[in-house]
Amino acid sequence: MDSSIYKKVQGEEDFEIFYNTLMPSWIEMNYVLECVLGDVTRYIVYNNLKQPIGTAEAIPYKPNGESYLDQFFPFKDLEIVKQNYKYIVEAEGLTIHPKFRGKHNLDRLLYTLVEHCRINNIKYAVALINPSLYVLLKRMYKIPIEKVGNEYISNFTAYPIIIDAQYMYKNIHQFSWLLKLYEVDNNTAKRLVYQR
Repeated sequence: MDSSIYKKVQGEEDFEIFYNTLMPSWIEMNYVLECVLGDVTRYIVYNNLKQPIGTAEAIPYKPNGESYLDQFFPFKDLEIVKQNYKYIVEAEGLTIHPKFRGKHNLDRLLYTLVEHCRINNIKYAVALINPSLYVLLKRMYKIPIEKVGNEYISNFTAYPIIIDAQYMYKNIHQFSWLLKLYEVDNNTAKRLVYQR
């Protein structure tokens, strides 16, 4: 299914759009600019005017300390990760371009992550995120997100988190902003909502 909200990066032109969208946010936050290689799925997120406004990367979680994120926080030691490592994705490169920040664009970024998880039978997403984003997601969006450790401090501060993505895509109706995007995107997965 083609989405009007996101596009999977598939070629050189998409790759350039992806990094041109990602870089201003990373520079602003003093993040280390890097290009994850290997088994990574990249997405460009679009607004309703079809402008690229955000990015997301999804990397299959690798157990036994082989995961990129484990070098910053030991997700591998969490019981939920040990039991579900085949159904976990590392969420990286989650950004909204500074000139497009706003609630509805964050909705679209989250929709992209949830859809990646649904399509790929992923239960959980792990990430290191900005503390203010954690508070926003927990309090305003009320998504099933948990801070699972102390903050990581280097050249930036981040919380290690885990999101129950499976709960979200199996309970779309509990998130009105998410259900609305399934409608906007004409996504047939919205039928899962009515199968109760």
